[in-house]
Amino acid sequence: REDIADIITAFLGQEFNRVVLFMIKGTVVDGWKGMLNNNPIPDIENLQITLDEPSILKVVNDGKSFYLGPIPDTKGNARMLAGIGGVTPSSALLLPLTIMGRVVAIIYVDGGKESVANRLTDLQKLVGKAGMAFEILILKNKILMT
Repeated sequence: REDIADIITAFLGQEFNRVVLFMIKGTVVDGWKGMLNNNPIPDIENLQITLDEPSILKVVNDGKSFYLGPIPDTKGNARMLAGIGGVTPSSALLLPLTIMGRVVAIIYVDGGKESVANRLTDLQKLVGKAGMAFEILILKNKILMT
């Protein structure tokens, strides 16, 4: 699981200024892995945002769909931005990583060489393949336990 997350952040970190993976655990979103200008985001694992309050993470989780655009000014979003480097981007892209119809993680990207909007289709394919990798890992573990 950690290897998959490391590969995703390292790959996307080559193209985008900020890449963050968030893990969904019930009604809480935890920071999992993050890169800012190709450097690990310190203490990302200590970042927690509840899904009980308005945020773009809640929008992506509830809608099971991507979010592309500016970050609205809410307490949840302000806490998220503070935890991932503090800079408010002009536009960000958040993509849900779903396994068996459930959002288990959210991938966040902003900045970079070209507009995040121009990379939407490619990033949706990447997230789909990452979901398959996690499903394979889950199935492998189930096979080994029986």
